[in-house]
Amino acid sequence: MSITAILDDVAETECDVIVYSVDADTFEHGLADGSIVPAPGYTPEQETMILTNMFDGFRIEYAPSDLYSIYVIHSICPAPGADEEESRKNLVAWYKRCLELAADHECRSVAFTHPGDCSGHLIEEGVAAALTAIHEFPRGDSMDYEFYFQSEEEYQACLTLYPEMEEEA
Repeated sequence: MSITAILDDVAETECDVIVYSVDADTFEHGLADGSIVPAPGYTPEQETMILTNMFDGFRIEYAPSDLYSIYVIHSICPAPGADEEESRKNLVAWYKRCLELAADHECRSVAFTHPGDCSGHLIEEGVAAALTAIHEFPRGDSMDYEFYFQSEEEYQACLTLYPEMEEEA
């Protein structure tokens, strides 16, 4: 198992599955005004169709042909709430569900954009929840994990806060 922080575009990854998330508030507003930002390889119209037709807040699909991954998990991430501990538990549970879907599809590598990108959570909260989920997930030792960052500042902050993450060479 490896956990790696990468400063790059998640669409360039060669992993088995990319996790794409949007928080519930962004999803609601995006439906209203057509501003949903799609997962890599998808159009806004395709992403809207996928997100509006999910039964449990998650959907895994084969990745579009212009991506190097096999699957994309589309999901609605829990937004931060007033109760910090409850928010943390919800976010850890969300990560575990993503990992279950990946494991059920025999994925050996998972790529996440950092949790603050789409969920409204601070980078510290999101990465801490992800690492908790990874370490608690029973089948987690058989997978490799990549966290993609768009900002040098957030990338460096993550490496400083979580030294167990490897820096991409």
